[in-house]
Amino acid sequence: MTDLSISEGFFMEKIMEHHLSYVDQVLLFKKKGITGIDQNSIKFEKQVNTLKIIGYYKLKQYSYAFWDHDNNQYMGISFDELVKRYYRDQRLKQEIFQAIGDIETALNNEISYILGKTDPYLYLDFEKWCQNSGRNKYLGTVKRRGRIMGVKIDKYKIKNEELAFLSQLQHQVKKSNYIDVQKFERTDRTRIFPTVWLMVNTLSFGQSIYLAKLMLPDNRKEISQKLFHLDIKSLIQSLELLNLIRNICCHNGDLVDISLKTMPKVATKYRKYLNMDNGNYPHRLAIVIISLLDLMYSLNKKYDFKYLKRTLNSLCKDTGRTQNYLAKRMGFKDKNSINALIESYKDKRAITFYPDGSYIYR
Repeated sequence: MTDLSISEGFFMEKIMEHHLSYVDQVLLFKKKGITGIDQNSIKFEKQVNTLKIIGYYKLKQYSYAFWDHDNNQYMGISFDELVKRYYRDQRLKQEIFQAIGDIETALNNEISYILGKTDPYLYLDFEKWCQNSGRNKYLGTVKRRGRIMGVKIDKYKIKNEELAFLSQLQHQVKKSNYIDVQKFERTDRTRIFPTVWLMVNTLSFGQSIYLAKLMLPDNRKEISQKLFHLDIKSLIQSLELLNLIRNICCHNGDLVDISLKTMPKVATKYRKYLNMDNGNYPHRLAIVIISLLDLMYSLNKKYDFKYLKRTLNSLCKDTGRTQNYLAKRMGFKDKNSINALIESYKDKRAITFYPDGSYIYR
């Protein structure tokens, strides 16, 4: 499971405990070292109105990169530059959210294609399409005799999964705004659940990933290797990360400064683009970008990354900090590595073929 840190840990400022007017909140930024704030300036009213829209703590999230420990205040950024950083992160989230939507749609389509081959209602009987014996590490792990292994799968586990899923699904079908699902609800008096091709359009991204985890190994392999050209473990890790990022985008969280607790597997070929100063992969935005581009490139080799590249570059500009410093905070080796990484996806990939006919792009 991929998670993120909600606190960077390096900066703790006393939480505001008393009501402050919007004017005083802007002046509090000035007191803490944010420049470009002058109560007598014609820009001051605009700055106050901006804070009314964004909010003090939301805007403050984007200031952490500029906190100076020695001086105990913000250094190298003005109020207007801080606002620009917020809106650039908004554009970043829009670009990433759109790409994740394409990945989610492709995953749903492949799930429905596989499960609908023999019977469009096969998905209602989990024993017919789920891994129903052995252990499944994608559903969780347990420790046995010092070894970490997947949870045991049997008929009781599968039935519990089926009941939980169908219980959720009936509510999602009822409240769906998908036109064909609504038509099914109005016209089909004999069935509770629609065909698999309609059903996947009611799922959350997390539910779609969970169905992929439940599948028989051969079906998981069909999704991972033939659609996304990755091994199963790497695909699941990347999808879980992107599901987390999707939620951040939906709830307007700070994405540019994200700090991951756990991460997907990262190919060694990407090390040259990353901030490896401590010898380890950075738990930062750069890892998200790699996972996103790996999956999108597999689906569409002509996908246009130029707007994503432009936005990432813009997040390194217009402050007192160096562009390389801000690029490193995002997990990249330097600013030039942002462009080099994205351009590398235009290169032809090597393909490894296996005896069973499967293959993976490298």
